[in-house]
This record gives sequence, C-alpha cells and structure tokens, in this order.
Amino acid sequence: SGIAISGMSASSSADWTATDATGHKTELAPGKLTLTKALVVGGTPLAPPVTFASAEPLVVDGHPYRGSLVVALDGKQVEVVDIVDLQSYLDGVVPAEMPSKWPAEALKAQAVAARSYALANLKKTGGFDVYGDGRDQVYGGVAAESPTASAAVDATKGVVVLSGGKVADTRFFSSSGGRTASAADALGT
Repeated sequence: SGIAISGMSASSSADWTATDATGHKTELAPGKLTLTKALVVGGTPLAPPVTFASAEPLVVDGHPYRGSLVVALDGKQVEVVDIVDLQSYLDGVVPAEMPSKWPAEALKAQAVAARSYALANLKKTGGFDVYGDGRDQVYGGVAAESPTASAAVDATKGVVVLSGGKVADTRFFSSSGGRTASAADALGT
C-alpha cells in the first residue's frame, strides 16, 4: 500500500545504498533521510523505483524491516515495498496474526497456514506479492517478531497445505473469537 508523499522518513543504523532504475548507486552513511515525490537522495534526483539496501534492518517512519525496500511512485503517493525472503516475512506475520504466548503447536499451525496462504495468493500484477495488512496477512516487520513465533516458522520450514496437488488457499480469520461464517457465505465458494 502507499504512503503519503508529505515526507516519509527512512533510516539505517549501518551503511546503506540507494540504487535507482537506471542502475545509479548512491552510497549512504548511517542516518535518516526524508523521501518525497521528487525522490532526491544525497542531492541527486533518482529515477524510480529506488531500491534501498543495508546489512541491518531499514526503518520506515519508525518501523524496522528486514530485506531491502523498493520505493516507487504511485500517482500522488510514494509506495514502499519490503522485499524479504519467505521465512523472514513469516517471522513478521505469525506473531502479528496470533499471540506469541500461545502453545508451540498452535504457532506451528499458524506458520503453515500463513506460508500456504502467501504462496497461494501471490499477486500476478503490481510491484509486490501480498498486502501487509488484513487484505492478505498482517505483516509487522521486525517489531512484531518473537522468539517463539520464529521457532515455529523454522520448525515448519517448507511445510505447506496441499489441495489437488497445489498449495491450498488457507484463508484464516485471526479475530473471530472462535466462530466464523461459512466460506460459502463469505466467499461464494
């Protein structure tokens, strides 16, 4: 999803780089910068999309994320996409969708459901694979991570739910209080 262009901040506690669509690479010292629709970094205008990378998590408006960040323009907004491997993505999803203090087996089931859902619902168009909110799965980045949820993700690495030989669309509702409507009523199937 997009972030308003009024001045999104990005920062890194380590050296980082900004690489634009032309391949121009700008080396950045640790610190913070403000991005606007102009996408000027270090005094140089960059051609979107711009990929920011660092060995340490990158921080966007106070929220840390693993991987690299791709910043593009989407009309009047700056769109930020976190490019992260599946395991790191799940480390930020499982504890955002289920309390980390729940039993290990429940966290493992959530990890398998979340992995299966992500793989079955990859977007066919656009600059990203899944939304990081309730439209797909809530992704909290580094701030959401917990040792118990990450252990469940690691313990189930590569495990998915299959249906008819394909990864199943394992839809779940994390705030139902234990009761949900029929899938036929909600989704028509």
